[in-house]
Amino acid sequence: MKFKIKERILKNLLLELTNSYEQLQLDFHSLKNQCKEQIYRDHLTGLLNYDGFMKELKRIHQESLIENQRYGIIIYDIDDFRFINSYYGPDVGHILLISLAEYMKSIIPFNGIVARIGNNKGGIIIPNTNPKELLKISYELKQKLENYDFRLGDTVLNFTLSGGVSISDYNKSHKQILDESMNALLEAKASEKGSIKFFDETIQKKLDRLNSGKELILKILSNEGFIQLYVHPILSCRDFSIIGGEILLRLIVGDKIYSPNTFLESAIYFGLIDKLEEKVLSIISNLKLPLKNQIYLFVNKFLRKEEKIETLHNQLLMVENFLKNNNAKFVVEITENSLFENYNLIKNIMDYNKNLVELAIDDFGSGYTSLKHLYELNFSFLKIDGSLTKNIHTNQKALSILKGINEIARSLQLKVIVEHIENKEQVELCKELNIDYLQGYYFYQPMKIESFVDLVNVN
Repeated sequence: MKFKIKERILKNLLLELTNSYEQLQLDFHSLKNQCKEQIYRDHLTGLLNYDGFMKELKRIHQESLIENQRYGIIIYDIDDFRFINSYYGPDVGHILLISLAEYMKSIIPFNGIVARIGNNKGGIIIPNTNPKELLKISYELKQKLENYDFRLGDTVLNFTLSGGVSISDYNKSHKQILDESMNALLEAKASEKGSIKFFDETIQKKLDRLNSGKELILKILSNEGFIQLYVHPILSCRDFSIIGGEILLRLIVGDKIYSPNTFLESAIYFGLIDKLEEKVLSIISNLKLPLKNQIYLFVNKFLRKEEKIETLHNQLLMVENFLKNNNAKFVVEITENSLFENYNLIKNIMDYNKNLVELAIDDFGSGYTSLKHLYELNFSFLKIDGSLTKNIHTNQKALSILKGINEIARSLQLKVIVEHIENKEQVELCKELNIDYLQGYYFYQPMKIESFVDLVNVN
């Protein structure tokens, strides 16, 4: 009897242990699945993160191929989010992201998937759609977001979102479709904050052009081609003697010559401009030009807000060797828009390099420079943009503006250079206004630097 009781007790214990083990296994697998799920979730907003977004995108892409359907991707970006974080503080930035995530979930279509794929960037997948429907959804989202108020107590924080949209194509991978929406977003942010752009043939052509330019630059940087320096002469308006010239680049790859309009935009877009400019300055620093008379050599410099003054200063020091070996002065041309965006940086350039280089404002009349910058910064030259001067012989208002700029510049002891001189009428008007210098195809086209030296010496 005792044996049977013990046997029953042991059987019950074994059954209880088995059930407990099975429950532990279920709990373990449940926790494991929860952990896996958390890997794909953004810890702040609870939305899918980038990895989760890519996992869903791959799944939907495969389903769309099987079911012969299309899907859309919308990538959106909070404009000037860095400013919001710095002005209001990161805590407010976090609250904004959480609030916006909840709002996004409430306004996207029921079958849509929304994710946070970057610090201030979100992604939306719209399964089973078509171009016309995706267009409608995108603009409905834009309208709803424009009416969205984010409140901080009694204060309403205004912000805008830019968006890029693409639709799937059976011949493209999910990553290619995503890249297209990302590129459309870049176009939207470049054109106007708060806008939406659809990836189309125009954007594709631009990307093809940019990639072609990038390949050219990379060949130059890897010494598969070389840089040829050209110079566009600048003349005295008084007697047409050559006082200097603007250095222009030509890239030589194989037996072809490429002008700046084929690669300059790519250099800026892909962040290769610094390396290209450094290579140019290195070439200039080693030049030895047999000049009889002293001239000015003008070189364009692209500036960025994040550019460090030390880096720029070191680049400009490269021309010291050129100045020692040549009868020339060096002038750095800075566009009017760069002046507007990089005032403090340019002031530092002048403080660091006042005995090494002179500065010119390029494309004056095309941007937003405050006139006070003309007297606060010690520029030597003012180059008038061709879009203003090309009509001075046919448009009285354009002529009056040129006259006013010239008078202001003269009172500030700035030398004025009028670009894009293309006919005799423009020359005569510039002489009447007592303009200092002229540049344009009416006189000379850009020429190789060796030809320029011969011309200067003869002139």
